[in-house]
Amino acid sequence: MQPLRRTFPQTALRWVPPQNWHVTLRFLGAIRPDRAVALEPALSAVAARTRCIGVHLAGVMRLPQSGTARVIALGITPDDELAHLARAIDDAIGDAIGDAIGDRRDHPFTAHVTLMRMKRPGRVLRESVTEAITHLMVDPIPCRFESLGLYRSDASPAGPRYSALIECPFGA
Repeated sequence: MQPLRRTFPQTALRWVPPQNWHVTLRFLGAIRPDRAVALEPALSAVAARTRCIGVHLAGVMRLPQSGTARVIALGITPDDELAHLARAIDDAIGDAIGDAIGDRRDHPFTAHVTLMRMKRPGRVLRESVTEAITHLMVDPIPCRFESLGLYRSDASPAGPRYSALIECPFGA
């Protein structure tokens, strides 16, 4: 990613620091603390049925893939086990706390790790970044997922701070 960091101004792009890299299987938004606690048995049950997942971080992509891109990310391959896990989490959340959160997501699951967000880039910069990533070569990076967690995100001037509310190791 260093070529992109050198080429494009930090004022228009926000790079995600490596300590904040993660895979979002389900975004819940703002929920009450009691609802978060109510998810622990459901998430633990999903994790207990899940074996560790080996994947590769591979290929730079823009998201959304159609329309106005706002995110540059590393794709994940294969993504079928993560997609299956995301569906299991959707079902567990719907069963555990349903109603306001429900068991529906607002867009299809795309396994990825966000590297950079474009704040207000304007059309020319967005097109330049999108063109630049088509020329990046990224060797596949092996990665192994051994647990799932529910994290709280707190905004700060330096970017979000994440803290684990629930951590469930995979058991199968």
